[in-house]
Amino acid sequence: MKQHLKYKSSGIEWIGEIPEHWAVKRLKYSDDVIMGQSPESEDCNKTGIGIPFLQGNADFSQLSPIPSVWCEVANKIVDTDDILISVRAPVGAVNIADRKYGIGRGLCAVRPKTTNKKLIYYQSLCLSEPLNKIATGSTYTAVSVEQISNMYLPYPPKEEQKARADFLDNKIAQVDDLIVKKQSMIELLKEQRSVVINEAVTKGLNPDVKMKDSGVEWIGDVPEHWDRVRLKTIVGIRITDGPHETPDFVDNGVPFISAEGIYNEKINFESRRGNITIDEHRRFCEKSKPQRNDILFVKSGSTTGKIGIVETDEEFNIWSPLAIVRQKLGVSFWQFMFFFMLSDYFQKQVQLFWSFGTQPNIGMNVLENLWITKPPISEQIKIAKYLYNFTEKSNIAIEIEEKGIKLLNEYRMALISEVVTGKIKIGD
Repeated sequence: MKQHLKYKSSGIEWIGEIPEHWAVKRLKYSDDVIMGQSPESEDCNKTGIGIPFLQGNADFSQLSPIPSVWCEVANKIVDTDDILISVRAPVGAVNIADRKYGIGRGLCAVRPKTTNKKLIYYQSLCLSEPLNKIATGSTYTAVSVEQISNMYLPYPPKEEQKARADFLDNKIAQVDDLIVKKQSMIELLKEQRSVVINEAVTKGLNPDVKMKDSGVEWIGDVPEHWDRVRLKTIVGIRITDGPHETPDFVDNGVPFISAEGIYNEKINFESRRGNITIDEHRRFCEKSKPQRNDILFVKSGSTTGKIGIVETDEEFNIWSPLAIVRQKLGVSFWQFMFFFMLSDYFQKQVQLFWSFGTQPNIGMNVLENLWITKPPISEQIKIAKYLYNFTEKSNIAIEIEEKGIKLLNEYRMALISEVVTGKIKIGD
């Protein structure tokens, strides 16, 4: 792509050099910045009465918000085409208002005054990294409206602004179309994976086997020689959760895992809650001590029902949102149990029987009484091997698509930055 003939230093690290005829100004000198203000909680509802309200970025989508809350009295209202910027973690998330909204303290809005409205949107996307560098806070990071107002931005002459915005609209639409196609492929692969798991753990691998009614509506027919049992009858130890107390964390010690450490059916030690002392670990082991091939089940919180396999012999411990499900040698095979617990049949039971306060929760006595199919142990091993091979191939295909999306998003952001800062010449 073409570049301008002459460049000059902008004096701002993230902007770098800009075309010689461009200017660098603080945002507040070109456009208006409006800080959000929250209404009284009794003025808010989820029934669509009043004006859509955004407390923060929770309802942000790719381009414009999808509101879930409304308010009858909004203290701060933004207009269509105002740029919405998150001032609280994640700091710098950006959307465009597609209608009037009330906004709370988690957002501010940039109202176009002298700058092309779409160009401001693309400029704002580039502010995420510099804003995060100056964000502060212990509970959550945040920036002030003054900090956003004082951010420097590169400004091309008025006659160039629309051309740059139009160029990006066209190019970004092409990139986003590719991303959507890859996301659709991922959904298709996950759906296929789910269908294969559901079929194998309830019907087996022999299509000609005689079937019988399982006695459980959502499981349906199962092979005639299979049993349908409560989970508690095929575990090696009673299903146990982690300690119901908050330990003191130390810099170096035994990893302490909670619900956020369960990711993609594995344990992500990078996302551990913290580290505990050896003495505390030994004390907690009197209640729960995870070991290789255990299944860790998330029993409370927003990810209730998620599971992860223990694939290490290293010492670690778990907190109360997690429960240990262990195979019973000669009766159950851990990998078959794992795939059944992944299946829609098991997850449906979890959702049917969990209690729901602020977040979902399922008690130990409920969990241990959920239904599971029980083929002969040799058949469990055969089914598990088949599903392992299938899901490994499926996971690789999904990973390839996810990497493709990551690269496209990186290209998307790099292109926006190059155009916004004038590294690319648009037009003659």
